[in-house]
Amino acid sequence: MKVVGIPRSLFYYYQYPLWSTFLRFLDFEVVVSSQTNKKIVDEGLRHTVEEVCLPIKVFFGHITELKDRVDYVFTPRIISTQPKTYICPKFMGLPDMVKADNILPEDRLLSPTINLRMGTENYMKQFNNLGRYLGKSQKSIRNAWNEAIKIQNLFENLCKDGFLPDEAIEKIENRSNVLPNKKGSSIAVLGHGYNIYDNYTSMGLIKKISKRYRVVTADMLSESIIQKNVAHLPKRMFWSLGQKMFGGTNFYLNDESVKGIIYLCSFGCGPDSLVGDLVERNIHRQEKKPFMLLTIDEHTDEAGIQTRLEAFLDMIDRREVV
Repeated sequence: MKVVGIPRSLFYYYQYPLWSTFLRFLDFEVVVSSQTNKKIVDEGLRHTVEEVCLPIKVFFGHITELKDRVDYVFTPRIISTQPKTYICPKFMGLPDMVKADNILPEDRLLSPTINLRMGTENYMKQFNNLGRYLGKSQKSIRNAWNEAIKIQNLFENLCKDGFLPDEAIEKIENRSNVLPNKKGSSIAVLGHGYNIYDNYTSMGLIKKISKRYRVVTADMLSESIIQKNVAHLPKRMFWSLGQKMFGGTNFYLNDESVKGIIYLCSFGCGPDSLVGDLVERNIHRQEKKPFMLLTIDEHTDEAGIQTRLEAFLDMIDRREVV
């Protein structure tokens, strides 16, 4: 049985259930890279230029961790994940960057193009072409796609029900019976999923907060809520994840159970530099909730994050008492 590796990075936190289900139903074994650690980050730094953001560096580290134990590595070319939006240009060039670095030969990369600007049928067509490239029949490809869509919908519904992505994946794979905590005061953690959900690069931010407050994220909100909360912008935001973060901010500003908002961004991220500023200005203008902006890169020290986080949560505790 051929083995396909999926890096535990970037859009793994959004579309892993779809990708893995599709490949498994085509009779491939799916292997996910290890949790991010220092060795993976160091390898990513060795294979990338200094100017790229931390998430791209981490992605290269995960590919390096996978390359010697799989037949293929799944490295999609991501252009758009929603109609009329785009993703950061670096996502569009990921397969080219991997090939240019000679980590893997081209024939070991599985790189379907994800471009929802072209409609969902184009997305299905790309995976149909991938299945044909892998030598599978049209019937098996169609069945695999239908099952993948069903599992992806289940995953997204679980996230909207309060599960974090890794918790939702574990539940889908019957590895956990844990239910989300829906009671008590919350802290909203906003940012790209591959920043906030990666325990190593985020310095365990969500775990640290969860010891004192419930954590909510923009991925727990429906698309209709997000769109309603970005509708007042004078110009349509064309970054899909930017819409999610700004819309999430606006929603949680008016949620009485949310006592504070934390925005986690990566140094050197172009979209974050704009969206983070919009989020911060919006929060300060409304003066409703405490806000903290955290910026991370490969040099970020956990002690510094811990100190700022504890001070932020202590301040919220005092506000609640008063």
